[in-house]
Amino acid sequence: MKKLMKKISALGLALTVLLSNLSGVGAYDQDILTSNDITVPNNIYLNSDNYIGLTNELKDNAAVVNHQYVTISQELFEKLDKKSDENNTYVTTQNKIIDEKYLALQKEKTKVEELKAISDKPGATQEQIDAYNTANAAYTTLAAEYRAYVDNVAATVTSNYEAYKKLIPSYDNNNWKQLTLSESTTTSNKYKLESPGNREYFVLWVKVTLNGKDYYNYQLYCNKEEPETYVCEYKNGKWYNKSGKEVTEAEYKADCETPETYVCEYKDGKWYNSKGKEVTEAEYKADCEEPVVNVCKIVDGKYYDNNGFEVTKEEYEKACTTPKNPKTGSNVSYIYAVLISLVAISSYAVVRKARKFSR
Repeated sequence: MKKLMKKISALGLALTVLLSNLSGVGAYDQDILTSNDITVPNNIYLNSDNYIGLTNELKDNAAVVNHQYVTISQELFEKLDKKSDENNTYVTTQNKIIDEKYLALQKEKTKVEELKAISDKPGATQEQIDAYNTANAAYTTLAAEYRAYVDNVAATVTSNYEAYKKLIPSYDNNNWKQLTLSESTTTSNKYKLESPGNREYFVLWVKVTLNGKDYYNYQLYCNKEEPETYVCEYKNGKWYNKSGKEVTEAEYKADCETPETYVCEYKDGKWYNSKGKEVTEAEYKADCEEPVVNVCKIVDGKYYDNNGFEVTKEEYEKACTTPKNPKTGSNVSYIYAVLISLVAISSYAVVRKARKFSR
């Protein structure tokens, strides 16, 4: 479906806690009155009706509604779009920082209030009074820093907003076209827009005249083809793949379904093997645990043979060492066995490792 996509205004994510007077619609760089009570469509569809709405104070049958489309270049549109994104990113980032600073300030305020309650009690020590005075001074400094930071952000947002407004092309007072009331509900009056035709990049300007005053709103749009999107689905007894094509059930499963993957785990008192099947503990160990590897070792003065059993020193030497060669007197084999034992001591015993994961 072809449609004209709306692009968000420069301060679509305005700092509402600081700049409520700046949120909402933008304004061309001149002395005009803007109003949030003029609503413009998010998308303008070429093959269906599109409306602007008047709400709240402007919802009046006596209102005279005019509009016009102002064509702009792709270059200007992309410049405005980029600046819009930059401004919104800045606002979002600063909102987060300001929230964090505010929470820290409130935490200090609570601390000061608690210390004040203690220092105000009869018999409060000088140390308690000094603790309150110190905390209160720190809080006062922190509050001033917070206010300065907020004011600086507000000034930057305002500056960015003004710079953005200066890029918006103005309307032409000779090109206004009046709209007629199409529908009236309890919350708004709707006026059907004329088609923008084959314009690719443009600004929609709306002017509402009521009780001798003019109110304005605008919005940027670009004409672009929106690609069709599909999802795998089973609908009305038929299978459709991710390209929207009707397929067999087998083709659907091959294209759309991800094979189930499982891990060995012990969950909610039950054992599950590598295939996700519930099994006994013995079956779990057989499927999921690595075999025990035992080596001759000496740990904490205790001797263990190559079967992992604790034995006496004599039994250890018999099982784990090779007798000296009576002809050469070589004890290389014995030294080798001792080295193995030292390695084992450093790494301790090799124990069972269950590949256990939580879902």
